[in-house]
Amino acid sequence: MRFAVLVLERLERWTTGVCLVIAVLCLLLLSCCCLYQVVSRFVLEEPLDWSEALIRSLMIWAVFMAMPAAFREGAMVSVDILPKLVGEKRAIVVGALAGLTITLLAFVSWYGWAILPRVRFQTVAGLGSSIAWVYLAIPVGTTLSILSVLANAIAAHRSKISDKSLELGL
Repeated sequence: MRFAVLVLERLERWTTGVCLVIAVLCLLLLSCCCLYQVVSRFVLEEPLDWSEALIRSLMIWAVFMAMPAAFREGAMVSVDILPKLVGEKRAIVVGALAGLTITLLAFVSWYGWAILPRVRFQTVAGLGSSIAWVYLAIPVGTTLSILSVLANAIAAHRSKISDKSLELGL
């Protein structure tokens, strides 16, 4: 069991790092495209027909690639009052919320994978590429976010165990 948890944590750490690098590269490329679009439109007076579609696609990928890191770091919108209200039952509540989050992410991931074959022949206006490449960000981001939520729940459980052992003097 410990080996499986160790493998899960290392896999999650690696995938989250890769996702964060991809998100940063998407934002960098997005910013460059925005600047180029503004210059071409207002300075050169020749607007580009592909830049807005590319910017929109990169923004979608950046958001879904940053999701795993946001879940892992606890940067999503949270309710701070909940742990104070539940007190001793915190582990149960955290486990239930993690389960609910994983269920929602699995649902979105499932339908994200299911829609890909249906949209593969549609093209992104201005780019000419399949819109399935844009939609692919949804299942990839949510699937990797499941790993992050699971690793976060395991870390919370471990900290609860270590807090209890400190209280007992172990």
